[in-house]
Amino acid sequence: MTTKNQQQILLEQQQAQMLRVKNSGMINHVGSPLMNEDKDEEMTRSALAAFRAKEEEIEKRKAEVRRRFRRS
Repeated sequence: MTTKNQQQILLEQQQAQMLRVKNSGMINHVGSPLMNEDKDEEMTRSALAAFRAKEEEIEKRKAEVRRRFRRS
C-alpha cells in the first residue's frame, strides 16, 4: 500500500532535515566541544519532536480517513 511508501519518504525527508539542522549548527557555531555537543543534542531533540508531531498528525489523518470510509 502507498502508506508505507509515504511513510518511508517522510522518514527520509525528516532524516535529511535532521542532518541539515545538525550540519548547520556545526558550520555556524564555533565554540568549545561541549557547547557543540549540547547544541547538537538540543537540535536533535527538536528534530525528533518535530518528527513525532508529524507522525502523530499522519496517524490522526489516517484515522479520520478510516472513519470516513466506514461511514460511506
